[in-house]
Amino acid sequence: MPPPPKKPDPAFSQKKGGNPTPVHQPPTPRSPPKAATGLPGRAPYWEGRSTDPKEASFLSRTDDVEVSLMCLIPPPPPAPQIHSFSTISLKRLEPGRRSLAAMHRRGVGAGAIAKKKLAEAKYKERGTVLAEDQLVQMSKQLDTFKTNLEEFASKHKQEIRKNPQFRVQFQDMCATIGVDPLASGKGFWSEMLGVGDFYYELGVQIIEVCLALKHRNGGLITLEELHQQVLKGRGKFAQDVSQDDLIRAIKKLKVLGNGFGILPVGGTYLIQSVPAELNMDHTVVIQLAEKKGYVTISEIKSSLKWEAERAKQVLDHLLKEGMAWLDTQAPVEPQYWLPALFTELYSQEITPEEAKEALP
Repeated sequence: MPPPPKKPDPAFSQKKGGNPTPVHQPPTPRSPPKAATGLPGRAPYWEGRSTDPKEASFLSRTDDVEVSLMCLIPPPPPAPQIHSFSTISLKRLEPGRRSLAAMHRRGVGAGAIAKKKLAEAKYKERGTVLAEDQLVQMSKQLDTFKTNLEEFASKHKQEIRKNPQFRVQFQDMCATIGVDPLASGKGFWSEMLGVGDFYYELGVQIIEVCLALKHRNGGLITLEELHQQVLKGRGKFAQDVSQDDLIRAIKKLKVLGNGFGILPVGGTYLIQSVPAELNMDHTVVIQLAEKKGYVTISEIKSSLKWEAERAKQVLDHLLKEGMAWLDTQAPVEPQYWLPALFTELYSQEITPEEAKEALP
């Protein structure tokens, strides 16, 4: 019995005397992948994706949290497999959104470590080269600036010596590049400008004035009064000096010891010309007496919140060094006056010669 004839395939069309021709049909739409389900009877709390096909689906449960992993390629098998967290890291995408992304955690191999060390070595080498180039450029700029500064000093030598304001600006220019015209008496700047001898002579005059007035102020004198006394001692035809010149000369006197110092008091300075040791307590009390010229123990207690014994120790030290005078006839309590702050003494025209004659 002959076999029954085959039914024609609807995907092909048969022509007479020819081969079957495929018929174009639209592709059948694929259904989206299904999620791996968790334990029966419980809805998943979190949802994630994996980029590793081997980790396509997993199911892990910790406490009340159940994870369902979506797999794109290939579709997850019907029965979910449980994987450990050794190769899976979970990361929250957005706060408040119950969604996790499961990604494969790749370890760092020896090649990556060697590559990182090589890159760090190259960066370090490049940084060293850049630092050396910057140092060379800065050295060239400083050399050029020093050369121009020397030419400027040679050209304006007389003006630097005669004009105090111009001299201050020149000193600031020198300090910018670390050049000190007073560092050596036999250096280039001293030979060219004579500023070294100028400040040394000014320092000697400062010492003479301070010693002459020590019996009156106990070794403390305001910068303004010192400036006035120095100008009077130099005469009308001498080279003019400024308060900045006095400060620079006093700083150079520190090489002789701790006899001279500068104490900032309010908006002015007090020049200390005695080797007495003044700590922060003494300085604060002197600043407190700046406005009235005197201070009392009760004022120190109320203003500085000190004990009476501490205030008395500070004032006794100032009395011992001759920097303060005690007025026991004050109406309320004894007053400790600082002669260096007497307003009346500023108006007295006392020359160093007159002060020397008044010495006992």
